[in-house]
Amino acid sequence: LSVFIIASLGVPIPEDIPLIIAGIMLATRPETAKWTPTIIVSLAGIMSGDIILYSLGRRWGRDVFAHKSVSWLITPVRMEIMTSRFHKWGVWACFFGRFLMGVRAIMCLTAGATHFPFWKFILADFSGALLSAPLFILLGYWFAGMLDQLEEYIGDVKNILLGVSAIV
Repeated sequence: LSVFIIASLGVPIPEDIPLIIAGIMLATRPETAKWTPTIIVSLAGIMSGDIILYSLGRRWGRDVFAHKSVSWLITPVRMEIMTSRFHKWGVWACFFGRFLMGVRAIMCLTAGATHFPFWKFILADFSGALLSAPLFILLGYWFAGMLDQLEEYIGDVKNILLGVSAIV
Protein backbone atom coordinates (compact mmCIF):
# COMPACT_ATOMS: atom_id res chain seq x y z
CA LEU A 1 0.00 0.00 0.00
CA SER A 2 2.72 2.46 0.98
CA VAL A 3 4.65 1.81 -2.27
CA PHE A 4 1.61 2.89 -4.28
CA ILE A 5 1.09 6.00 -2.14
CA ILE A 6 4.76 6.96 -2.53
CA ALA A 7 4.64 6.31 -6.30
CA SER A 8 1.47 8.38 -6.62
CA LEU A 9 3.15 11.28 -4.84
CA GLY A 10 5.55 11.69 -7.74
CA VAL A 11 8.56 9.87 -6.31
CA PRO A 12 10.36 8.46 -9.34
CA ILE A 13 9.00 4.96 -8.82
CA PRO A 14 6.42 4.42 -11.53
CA GLU A 15 3.32 2.86 -9.95
CA ASP A 16 3.23 0.49 -12.92
CA ILE A 17 6.26 -1.39 -11.58
CA PRO A 18 4.67 -2.40 -8.23
CA LEU A 19 1.49 -3.35 -10.13
CA ILE A 20 3.45 -5.64 -12.46
CA ILE A 21 5.28 -7.11 -9.45
CA ALA A 22 1.89 -7.73 -7.81
CA GLY A 23 0.83 -9.66 -10.93
CA ILE A 24 4.03 -11.70 -10.80
CA MET A 25 3.32 -12.48 -7.13
CA LEU A 26 -0.19 -13.64 -8.05
CA ALA A 27 1.26 -16.01 -10.64
CA THR A 28 4.19 -17.32 -8.64
CA ARG A 29 2.71 -17.37 -5.13
CA PRO A 30 -0.97 -18.26 -5.52
CA GLU A 31 -1.05 -19.67 -1.99
CA THR A 32 -0.36 -16.25 -0.44
CA ALA A 33 -1.36 -13.68 -3.06
CA LYS A 34 -5.05 -13.33 -3.97
CA TRP A 35 -6.61 -11.28 -6.75
CA THR A 36 -9.30 -9.32 -4.92
CA PRO A 37 -7.15 -8.07 -2.02
CA THR A 38 -4.31 -7.25 -4.44
CA ILE A 39 -6.54 -5.08 -6.62
CA ILE A 40 -8.22 -3.41 -3.63
CA VAL A 41 -4.91 -2.58 -1.92
CA SER A 42 -3.45 -1.33 -5.21
CA LEU A 43 -6.39 0.95 -5.90
CA ALA A 44 -6.45 2.21 -2.29
CA GLY A 45 -2.77 3.11 -2.43
CA ILE A 46 -3.03 4.76 -5.83
CA MET A 47 -6.07 6.81 -4.88
CA SER A 48 -4.61 7.79 -1.48
CA GLY A 49 -1.54 9.29 -3.11
CA ASP A 50 -3.63 11.08 -5.75
CA ILE A 51 -5.98 12.52 -3.11
CA ILE A 52 -3.01 13.77 -1.07
CA LEU A 53 -1.62 15.54 -4.14
CA TYR A 54 -5.01 17.00 -5.02
CA SER A 55 -5.37 18.25 -1.44
CA LEU A 56 -1.91 19.85 -1.49
CA GLY A 57 -2.78 21.63 -4.72
CA ARG A 58 -6.13 22.73 -3.34
CA ARG A 59 -4.62 23.98 -0.06
CA TRP A 60 -1.62 25.83 -1.49
CA GLY A 61 -3.02 26.77 -4.91
CA ARG A 62 -0.49 27.75 -7.55
CA ASP A 63 2.08 28.38 -4.81
CA VAL A 64 2.50 24.61 -4.50
CA PHE A 65 4.48 24.72 -7.75
CA ALA A 66 6.91 27.28 -6.33
CA HIS A 67 8.16 24.83 -3.69
CA LYS A 68 11.60 23.41 -4.54
CA SER A 69 10.41 19.80 -4.27
CA VAL A 70 7.75 20.44 -6.92
CA SER A 71 9.09 23.29 -9.05
CA TRP A 72 11.18 20.92 -11.17
CA LEU A 73 8.00 19.07 -12.19
CA ILE A 74 6.25 21.95 -13.87
CA THR A 75 7.29 25.33 -15.21
CA PRO A 76 5.01 28.37 -15.05
CA VAL A 77 4.35 27.98 -18.80
CA ARG A 78 3.34 24.33 -18.35
CA MET A 79 1.15 25.35 -15.41
CA GLU A 80 -0.74 27.75 -17.66
CA ILE A 81 -1.16 25.03 -20.29
CA MET A 82 -2.41 22.54 -17.69
CA THR A 83 -4.81 25.13 -16.22
CA SER A 84 -6.31 25.87 -19.63
CA ARG A 85 -6.69 22.15 -20.29
CA PHE A 86 -8.53 21.68 -17.00
CA HIS A 87 -10.88 24.53 -17.84
CA LYS A 88 -11.46 23.08 -21.31
CA TRP A 89 -11.47 19.29 -20.78
CA GLY A 90 -11.67 18.83 -16.99
CA VAL A 91 -12.75 15.26 -16.39
CA TRP A 92 -10.99 13.99 -19.51
CA ALA A 93 -7.72 15.66 -18.45
CA CYS A 94 -7.93 13.77 -15.15
CA PHE A 95 -8.89 10.50 -16.78
CA PHE A 96 -6.20 10.48 -19.49
CA GLY A 97 -3.59 12.16 -17.28
CA ARG A 98 -3.71 9.06 -15.10
CA PHE A 99 -2.32 6.95 -17.96
CA LEU A 100 0.75 9.11 -18.57
CA MET A 101 3.69 8.43 -16.29
CA GLY A 102 5.26 11.72 -15.28
CA VAL A 103 1.97 13.56 -15.82
CA ARG A 104 0.00 11.82 -13.06
CA ALA A 105 1.42 13.79 -10.14
CA ILE A 106 1.21 17.09 -12.01
CA MET A 107 -2.37 16.30 -13.02
CA CYS A 108 -3.42 15.74 -9.41
CA LEU A 109 -1.66 18.88 -8.13
CA THR A 110 -3.08 20.97 -10.96
CA ALA A 111 -6.60 19.66 -10.39
CA GLY A 112 -6.40 20.82 -6.80
CA ALA A 113 -4.65 24.11 -7.57
CA THR A 114 -7.27 25.05 -10.18
CA HIS A 115 -10.06 24.15 -7.74
CA PHE A 116 -11.36 21.50 -10.09
CA PRO A 117 -14.37 19.93 -8.29
CA PHE A 118 -13.20 17.12 -6.02
CA TRP A 119 -16.04 14.76 -6.93
CA LYS A 120 -15.23 15.09 -10.65
CA PHE A 121 -11.54 14.54 -9.92
CA ILE A 122 -12.27 11.38 -7.91
CA LEU A 123 -14.68 10.05 -10.52
CA ALA A 124 -12.26 10.55 -13.42
CA ASP A 125 -9.12 9.49 -11.55
CA PHE A 126 -10.72 6.39 -10.07
CA SER A 127 -12.17 5.41 -13.46
CA GLY A 128 -8.70 5.62 -14.98
CA ALA A 129 -7.14 3.70 -12.09
CA LEU A 130 -9.86 1.06 -12.36
CA LEU A 131 -8.68 0.41 -15.91
CA SER A 132 -4.92 0.81 -15.55
CA ALA A 133 -4.23 -0.99 -12.24
CA PRO A 134 -5.84 -4.34 -13.14
CA LEU A 135 -4.27 -4.12 -16.62
CA PHE A 136 -0.73 -3.85 -15.24
CA ILE A 137 -1.42 -6.55 -12.65
CA LEU A 138 -2.68 -8.80 -15.44
CA LEU A 139 0.43 -8.09 -17.55
CA GLY A 140 2.63 -9.13 -14.64
CA TYR A 141 0.54 -12.26 -14.18
CA TRP A 142 0.67 -13.22 -17.87
CA PHE A 143 4.39 -12.64 -18.29
CA ALA A 144 5.51 -14.09 -14.95
CA GLY A 145 6.49 -17.31 -16.72
CA MET A 146 9.03 -15.39 -18.77
CA LEU A 147 11.11 -14.19 -15.79
CA ASP A 148 14.00 -16.55 -16.56
CA GLN A 149 14.20 -15.28 -20.14
CA LEU A 150 13.99 -11.69 -18.94
CA GLU A 151 16.86 -12.28 -16.51
CA GLU A 152 18.93 -13.67 -19.40
CA TYR A 153 18.19 -10.63 -21.57
CA ILE A 154 18.97 -8.24 -18.74
CA GLY A 155 22.23 -10.10 -18.08
CA ASP A 156 23.17 -9.86 -21.78
CA VAL A 157 22.35 -6.14 -21.90
CA LYS A 158 24.30 -5.56 -18.68
CA ASN A 159 27.34 -7.32 -20.13
CA ILE A 160 27.09 -5.30 -23.35
CA LEU A 161 26.80 -2.05 -21.40
CA LEU A 162 29.78 -2.99 -19.21
CA GLY A 163 31.81 -3.80 -22.34
CA VAL A 164 30.88 -0.51 -23.99
CA SER A 165 31.68 1.36 -20.75
CA ALA A 166 35.07 -0.32 -20.53
CA ILE A 167 35.86 0.60 -24.15
CA VAL A 168 34.78 4.21 -23.62
